[in-house]
Amino acid sequence: MALLEISKRADSKAQLAFQAAPKESDVWDRLCEDVSKSLRDKVSGFTGLFSSLVGSNSNPESSTTSETEHTAPKGIYGVTYQRYPIASYVQLPPVLAPFVQLPGLDHILLIGRPTADVSGGMAGYRDVCPKALRAAAPFLIVLDRPDIKNLEPKYRWVTFPLAEVFKLDVRGMKSIDDYTKILSKKGRWNFKDRQKKFNNAKVIKHEYVDLPPGSTEMVASLWPLYKSTGDANGFCVLSEKEFADFHLNTPGLTLMLIRDVAAEGKLITFCTGVRVEDTLMPMWCGTDYENPLAKSCSTYFNMLYEYVKVAIADPEINWVDLGASRRQAKTSIGFQGYPVSAYIRCKNAIMESIVETMAADYFKPSELIADP
Repeated sequence: MALLEISKRADSKAQLAFQAAPKESDVWDRLCEDVSKSLRDKVSGFTGLFSSLVGSNSNPESSTTSETEHTAPKGIYGVTYQRYPIASYVQLPPVLAPFVQLPGLDHILLIGRPTADVSGGMAGYRDVCPKALRAAAPFLIVLDRPDIKNLEPKYRWVTFPLAEVFKLDVRGMKSIDDYTKILSKKGRWNFKDRQKKFNNAKVIKHEYVDLPPGSTEMVASLWPLYKSTGDANGFCVLSEKEFADFHLNTPGLTLMLIRDVAAEGKLITFCTGVRVEDTLMPMWCGTDYENPLAKSCSTYFNMLYEYVKVAIADPEINWVDLGASRRQAKTSIGFQGYPVSAYIRCKNAIMESIVETMAADYFKPSELIADP
């Protein structure tokens, strides 16, 4: 979610940056010349450009690795890795637009959690994403902590920092009282005030339930709230199909449901809980802003408090991960920022030079996220 949000917010900024790009850059000129030639030469030009950028289809990962593929799938799509279409998330100059429509160059494979946190990292990215997808990806990005040394030598890796990911360490917490002890004085007052209004059985009902795969009716009932919330905040990260596919097919999902008692249990707020290893991620959320209880009972913040309670009560959960952005809101409820960097796989020196130039000139994480 956080990576998608950053990408969406980057669209308009990227377009302006491309228009104002430093044309004296040798790498940029070389790229534009290659693309222009490829458009004129049709087949031969595209073939040459593809080879120079991403290497031949005889992927070294396929031929030199001793990795053994298992019949069971590796990782979970949408949880440990995701595939993003380049054309949908980056607005390129007209000369490059046909370039990213080619089947071999049309997507980015990102190996990380949807919160923009680390999944397998550089040491274990092969274990959380299928080999076939890695081999076919023209652009592969691995999320990990900053300053990883001894990177895989068969590739060239370009590194740049992302925004911090905000998490709560619940190790050592035995009760919600232990959680409130880490809050500021104002944070503790807000917690007590919000919970007092929220824990009124005559007004609000809330439950934490499993979402079995294939729960079509339940997922369909969630979509309108997710859509209206996304529209109110500027955009929806997931399309209706993506939302349905994720909720119907991803194993181990849970739901936090907050209902209006007086309105016969009408849903006010929901949030999808995603569990991976020792981390609980409150992910896709929706709120009925037209219901006055959403504000008066602080259903969003109370939903997060309830997830903290769930994590503390489960001895196998050590972290609650809220992802990047919204620093002020997340730190006010005790979450801390942890730095994350992106490691981009480059198969040759040309691709490395292009990626380094693009990252340096156009990628400014601090300008692409909502913080505070």
